Amino acid sequence: MTTTTQPVATTTTSPVTTTTAGGSKTVSVSIVNFSFAPASITINVGDTVRWTLDEGIHTTKAKQGPWDSKLPGGVFSLTFDQAGSYEYFCNIHKDMKGTITVNG
Repeated sequence: MTTTTQPVATTTTSPVTTTTAGGSKTVSVSIVNFSFAPASITINVGDTVRWTLDEGIHTTKAKQGPWDSKLPGGVFSLTFDQAGSYEYFCNIHKDMKGTITVNG
């Protein structure tokens, strides 16, 4: 898995998907109103999820496994290289939850 963390330059208010020339895509998830939007997404191996904090102080952490953004705020991106289902939550607000399904 590849992760990147960077400060927020802009914010997004709705999920956005972009596709590269190689066919992989980046799916944006907004963190707003104490929720992940969308809370459930399906992607393919090689795709990237990019979480953007729109308000407050939040993190993303996998329930079992491969990532913990650790730093609250900003932008956090993760490229998924293994198929599976990944549940995640905000480490500060445990009732904020999401699911990513990665198809092989």
